Amino acid sequence: MTGEAARGRVLQTAGGAYTVEVNGGSLECSLRGRIKLDESIGKVAVGDVVELEKLPDGSGVITGVLPRTNKISRRRAGGRREQVIAANADRLAAVFAVTKPDPVFSLLDRFLVLAEANAIPAFVVANKIDLAGEAEARDA
Repeated sequence: MTGEAARGRVLQTAGGAYTVEVNGGSLECSLRGRIKLDESIGKVAVGDVVELEKLPDGSGVITGVLPRTNKISRRRAGGRREQVIAANADRLAAVFAVTKPDPVFSLLDRFLVLAEANAIPAFVVANKIDLAGEAEARDA
């Protein structure tokens, strides 16, 4: 497997497939075997900056993961293992509906606490204000 070396940012993960932004375009990639086995890296997450090798068929193989500047993570349900949701975030936008469904403020609080704990600037976006009455929108 000899191809062109490149560096990019993971845009999406789905199963064992990774969409990586490289030079303004996107490339479908998989993980090289040794990356899968390296427990110090953990799972590759959206936002990770990765080193990769472009293959002749137009796909790529992730060969390395650069250190993260920060991460947004949570504990996996029923376990102690960490699940990284996003890495290298510039800011966190917490989007919630004012109505239909009603806002879950405890979830909004969790996102804001995660951002604060990881020194990630955060802001709140109130959505669906057109569906709420003026008083309901102000109370939310």
